[in-house]
Amino acid sequence: MAKASKSKAGKKAKARKVSAPAKKKVAARSKPVVKTAARRTTKAARAAKAPARAAKPAAPAFPYHTLTPFLRIKGAQEAIDFYKMALGASERMRMPGPGGMIMHCELVVGDSTIMLSEAGDMPETRSSVHVYLDDCDAAFDRAVAAGATVKRPLEDMFWGDRYGEVQDPFGNSWSIATHVRDVSPEEMQAAMASMPGAPPPS
Repeated sequence: MAKASKSKAGKKAKARKVSAPAKKKVAARSKPVVKTAARRTTKAARAAKAPARAAKPAAPAFPYHTLTPFLRIKGAQEAIDFYKMALGASERMRMPGPGGMIMHCELVVGDSTIMLSEAGDMPETRSSVHVYLDDCDAAFDRAVAAGATVKRPLEDMFWGDRYGEVQDPFGNSWSIATHVRDVSPEEMQAAMASMPGAPPPS
């Protein structure tokens, strides 16, 4: 009987020795779960307190592109009439101000928009705008007939455009072009090198 009781006591001791490390492992496993849950709670609290981030700027609203010329002109109505005649512009909208003064007007040429307004007490713009048209010769002739000054006559250029430049009656320059042929960068460079007065190749 003594031997049997000793055997039972030994088995219980062994069980206690085995179960103690097992309990430690279970406790060790449970701690990261508690810590992770605490971290999540902390992050959620911080996110709730943090100010909302501003939305990313949206792309330009149709029908605008990234760049749009805006002209301040003395004699906006006359300019509108000129651009309609010379460039074939159509009027999308206008916002009249006191006394009928044009506060804002939008003209459409091809797939692009030109914004303009009466200069009023603001300085007039003096800009240079490049425009591609299907028939630059016809537009060039219309612009000159409407009062534009020729700055560069139309000619076929080495970069593949038929190109000329006029200044409108309001002080803005317009280079008017029609693309005639595709030219590689190497061809352009060779054509430039052969022009009179071109610097010798280095």
